[in-house]
Amino acid sequence: MVDKLKGFFAENLGLKIISLFLAFSLWIFVKGSMREEVDARAVVELREVPSHLIVTSVEPEVVNLRLRGFLSQLATLSPRDLRIIVDLRDATQGLNVFKLHSTDLQIPRGVEVLAISPSQVEVRLSRVISKVVRIRPLIKGRPREGFTIKEIKVDPPYVMLRGNPEELDELTEVKTEEIDISGIDEGLYAEVPLQISNLRLKGEPIRKVRIKVEVERR
Repeated sequence: MVDKLKGFFAENLGLKIISLFLAFSLWIFVKGSMREEVDARAVVELREVPSHLIVTSVEPEVVNLRLRGFLSQLATLSPRDLRIIVDLRDATQGLNVFKLHSTDLQIPRGVEVLAISPSQVEVRLSRVISKVVRIRPLIKGRPREGFTIKEIKVDPPYVMLRGNPEELDELTEVKTEEIDISGIDEGLYAEVPLQISNLRLKGEPIRKVRIKVEVERR
């Protein structure tokens, strides 16, 4: 019996391997040709924001999708690539509500959008204001024993910001990232980033300043 089984598997082995390969390829082809439904998520991407306005809130920032298409197409969809576009060129100050449509979604041709939830997005915009604020260097540590700080220079000493009035109205200064002067006994020069990543700003303000710390003997 064992010899018969060995003979069965050994006989025409090459033909059996080819048949198995063809069957597997056919299964892959049929599976890829089937239309299936999947759930996905898309990030809300805002475009064409008017120059005099700034976005202060978006709700929701991500929407749920129900998609239908060939498995071969759906398998290539990456969550990072799914974007639903909201055009703000006609938006006004205050609350704006936009209906979401399948045509706003960037997806491969042939993929059908069955549902978008929620079906609308709320975008709140405020007028842009400009404000000049002082830059304050954030110093960490102390100079070497026997030395003291003589002077700290910031170049430039001020920065102009354009953004949300709710954030800028009460803002009087911007801090730099920490500058460690622990143990120094001579001048220190550094280019240091500003702590402004938490602010909703318009345009490209300066994001780094030059700091010069001078020390002297006591």
